[in-house]
Amino acid sequence: RREAYTRGCQDCEALMGSGKFEQAITAAKALIAAFPKEPDSPELLRRAEKAHEEVARTEAYARDRQAFDVLMRDGKFEHAVTAAKALIAAFPKEPEPKDLLRRAQDARDEAVRKEAYKRGRQAFDVLMRDGKFEEAVTASEQLVAAFPKEPEVTELLHRAREARQEAYSRGRQAFDVLMRDGKFEQAITAAQQLVVAFPKEPEAAELWQRAEDARDEAARKEAYKRDRQAFDVLRSEEHTSELQ
Repeated sequence: RREAYTRGCQDCEALMGSGKFEQAITAAKALIAAFPKEPDSPELLRRAEKAHEEVARTEAYARDRQAFDVLMRDGKFEHAVTAAKALIAAFPKEPEPKDLLRRAQDARDEAVRKEAYKRGRQAFDVLMRDGKFEEAVTASEQLVAAFPKEPEVTELLHRAREARQEAYSRGRQAFDVLMRDGKFEQAITAAQQLVVAFPKEPEAAELWQRAEDARDEAARKEAYKRDRQAFDVLRSEEHTSELQ
C-alpha cells in the first residue's frame, strides 16, 4: 500500500514536471480517493491546480499581449488603448500592461496630432494654390502655434508671407498704373480688390479713398470744362450778335 502511494506521488510529480497539469490534477484526485488518510495528497492537488491556473493565466496573457501588438502594428491605437486597459484589469499584478497603456495612448495622441497637421497642411496648400495669401498666412501662423515642433511650419509661414507681399506689390503697381493713366473707376475696383484680398493692409483702404477722390476731382474738372466751353460759346454768340 505504501509503495503504491509513493509511486502515485512520484507519478504526480513527474506529470507536473512535464507540464501536464491536467493529468497531474487527475492523478492527485485519484490518490486522495485511494488513500484518504494520507496528508500529502491534498497538497499535491493544490500544487497541481495552482500550476495549472498559472499556465492558463500565462497563456491568456500571452494571447492578449499578442492581440495588443497586432492592434498597435495596424495603427488601431484606440482599440489598443482598450486592450491595454483590459490587460490591466485582468492581470493587475503584471507590471507591463501599464506601460503598454501609456504607449498606446501616446501613439493614439500622436496619430491624432499627425492627422490634424495633415489637414491643416492640405488647407494651407489649397489657399496658396488659389492665391488666397492673406488666409494662407493666417493658416500657417495657426500651424506654427499648434505644431511648434514641426520643422516645416516656419518655412510655410515664410513662403506665405513672401507670396502675400509679392501679390500685394503686383496689385499695388497695377493700381498705380491705373491712377497714372487716369483710369480712376478701374483704380477704384483695383483698390477694392486689394482691400478684400489683403484686409490687414491699412494702405489698401487709403488707396481706395485716393482713387475715389481722384475720380471725383476728374469728374469735377470735366464738368467745369464743359460748363466753361458752354460759357465761351455763349459769349462768342453774343459778341457776334452785337457786331451785327
